[in-house]
Amino acid sequence: MPLIADAGPFSSLELGMQFWADSSGGYITGIRFYKSASNTGVHVGNLWSSSGTLLASATFTGETASGWQQVNFSNPVAITANTRYVASYHTDVGHFSADQNYFATSGVDNAPLHVPADGGSANGVYAYASTSAFPTNTYNSMNFWVDVVFNFNVGSTLPLSVSTTSLPNGTQSAPYNQSLAAVGGTTPYTWSLLSGTLPSGLTLSTSGQISGTPTTVGASNFTVQVTDSGAPAQTATQALSIIVEPIVSSLALNPTSVVGGVHGHGDPERAGGDQVTLSSSNTAVASVPSSATVPAGATSATFTVTTSLVLLSTSVNRLPLTERLGTAILAVIF
Repeated sequence: MPLIADAGPFSSLELGMQFWADSSGGYITGIRFYKSASNTGVHVGNLWSSSGTLLASATFTGETASGWQQVNFSNPVAITANTRYVASYHTDVGHFSADQNYFATSGVDNAPLHVPADGGSANGVYAYASTSAFPTNTYNSMNFWVDVVFNFNVGSTLPLSVSTTSLPNGTQSAPYNQSLAAVGGTTPYTWSLLSGTLPSGLTLSTSGQISGTPTTVGASNFTVQVTDSGAPAQTATQALSIIVEPIVSSLALNPTSVVGGVHGHGDPERAGGDQVTLSSSNTAVASVPSSATVPAGATSATFTVTTSLVLLSTSVNRLPLTERLGTAILAVIF
């Protein structure tokens, strides 16, 4: 854990560290950094050659509020033995984590990777820049808590990612069952709910199954996390949402029949036809016009029901009206 979890606000910065490998045959598949709660906004992870050539770049997604964050490159980078590289990330607000004098007398060794101490060149590098830039400045041998994701066999194992990017909507009181999917990494996978909440009545299993019977109408936003079985384990996250729609149980008309444009008891036809009064029993969910006109001599009228949560926002209902018995009231029951 960093001694300084939050160094405070700064201008836009690129923060990184130098490293090398003692053997070839491995791949840098992503970048990690330790995040403070105030280090908000967009973050971009970068891998550079020692001369400043950008080798790979990716924008972090699905970040947690704080702690270690990881992004995987779309194309892993094969590294060469005994060659220096720079791993870095860009932040717009500062609030980075750091340890001063961390690389002053010693580095970090986790074979085949090595982070050198200050010597031929100082470690713990940074640059003030509004966008990603090669960091070359140093200050007090600081460790900015940037790391790389390394794999030996990336040719056969891709970086872990969640391939499910959206979920179908559910219906209140109706069974729901959907499977989450991931690619890359090492199977088997373990799934968990990282943030947010599932719709009431639904659960997520460790095998990636969202199931149950939703009980409440509305939208739920949440983020899932998948962890593979590799050593070290990889993780990936994905933001998802499920909308639970209302179930329409019935449409009731009272009275059930009206003759358009004709008064009761043999009265002459009205000019322009009869007016039928309409109403919704749940205006928060569905609304109808205040009335519909049945043309003179017609036996039906057309009106529109507008719903607030159904994906298809309107549905047209055709109402048969065959005998006028006063005022017709449409009750929309959910």
